[in-house]
Amino acid sequence: SLFFLSPKHEDVAQCIAQYGANITGCDPSLSDGIDGLCKRVGDMCHLFYGSDYVFEVILNKIRHGQEEGLVKRALDLQQKITVNQLIKDLRREIPRTYLHIPDSFQFIVDEERLKFNYWQKRLVELSTFTIPIGSTIPWKQNFEVSDQHPDSYELRLFMGFDRFRIADADVDGETGEKTETKNASLYFYSRQSGRLIKSDPDARAFLGLTSGGTAYCQGLTIIIDDINGCLPLHPTKQDISFGLENKGDVHEENLVAWVGSVTKFYYSTHLKKFNNLKKVLTAKVSHYVDSKLPNEPKALSESDFTTFKMTFGEYRSKIQVDSKKSKEIVGRDTYFRLHRDCSIVNEKKRSHNSSQKKPCEDNSDDQPSLGEPQKKRRRGEPISHREDADSDADSEANVKMEAAAANNSIDNGSACIDLCGSSDEDDGRVPAERPSHPTETNRILELEKVIKQLRDESKSEISSLRQENKALQERWTLHKKQLEDTKTKESKWKALTTKVKKENKELKEQVEQKDRIISVLKRRLGA
Repeated sequence: SLFFLSPKHEDVAQCIAQYGANITGCDPSLSDGIDGLCKRVGDMCHLFYGSDYVFEVILNKIRHGQEEGLVKRALDLQQKITVNQLIKDLRREIPRTYLHIPDSFQFIVDEERLKFNYWQKRLVELSTFTIPIGSTIPWKQNFEVSDQHPDSYELRLFMGFDRFRIADADVDGETGEKTETKNASLYFYSRQSGRLIKSDPDARAFLGLTSGGTAYCQGLTIIIDDINGCLPLHPTKQDISFGLENKGDVHEENLVAWVGSVTKFYYSTHLKKFNNLKKVLTAKVSHYVDSKLPNEPKALSESDFTTFKMTFGEYRSKIQVDSKKSKEIVGRDTYFRLHRDCSIVNEKKRSHNSSQKKPCEDNSDDQPSLGEPQKKRRRGEPISHREDADSDADSEANVKMEAAAANNSIDNGSACIDLCGSSDEDDGRVPAERPSHPTETNRILELEKVIKQLRDESKSEISSLRQENKALQERWTLHKKQLEDTKTKESKWKALTTKVKKENKELKEQVEQKDRIISVLKRRLGA
């Protein structure tokens, strides 16, 4: 205890004395505190006997969020509240901050052991991908053999839909402001422990994805697992700094291109299961909010998650996954699955089939069976066309095929009717002009409405793209200004450095001159 009697360690002595008071329930005592700490260390060595590395952290004087000017009793009460909140935050954030902490590592916060399976418990359709990333050569120049270049490396991705984040409120309860909590979020983890380096709550613009409307807003989560440590980290380990590399811009462009293409493929694959209806996808993910895991999740590196066998191609200067050649390999550790809704898919097929009818085919609702006598259409009687009430306005491809079919029917309708209506006995008379069928007119009006709707949607998409372009221009202008400021500061720094060197040289000459004068004076005084 003599060590703590020094004024230099007075704060530490007060901390230990307060620790002793918490143990005994009496007044602060340095000796009680030292005894308590010794017992604590002894228990730690006994409980974790045989472990290679054991450490314990004790915090003191936690003042975060506390108000000044409180009396001691109120301050102690507020400190207890602050400590309890800090403990809760640590229990929640530490498992999210690290990916690859093995089960043999016992991390205990306030006598509660933490489990590092944060994402395994949250993500629906948790899947893994491995992609090649080139760090020096643009992917367009090295696309066919991108995984064979010596400067390329394999990067692992995890993707899924966050079942808890999708249930968060869209509006802040206190401020009433809209919150963007369901957008595509991107997380950068790096090094062997898988430490969280950086996160982006809305990475759609960064990955080159559609950022308008509710696209990619179903709690989509993208995790970049740089376990081999190939990404350049900022010295503070709080950001990715591609500027530290000679060809960092190429490295970043390759990363964005590959991750963006896989993200687009993953999202569209699951969206197609529900007829491209984003509301249905949201409902299916939200269905797992209250679900429980059947088993305790394994570590990420030891789990067998769903993956895909993919074939990549280049299309319009972008990397694209060939969905027709891709194959899903379901993993046994992907607990929450999104299954195809057959009712929605069948409805779309019926809508698609009803829109493709032959011009000379009788399309009445009540089709006669093969055994029943077929009714012959009288000469001059117009062909009936059944309206497609189940057409899907959300599918642009179906609308285009319907419009093409309608145009062919309009352009070739008279010829088709003439061929089908002519009899074996041609009397040479010119057939009278046949009136158009009401259902055909209604169908044309319906198609015009759909075309108008598509035009309106195209205008909104163009407006959204213009806003994105404007935002990108503003970002480019800001980066350009920052670069100019950096160059200006660099030139000023160089000028200042030159000036300081010159002043140092002058001072050195003055000192040398004074030294000579002093030596001369000393010789004269000695003489």
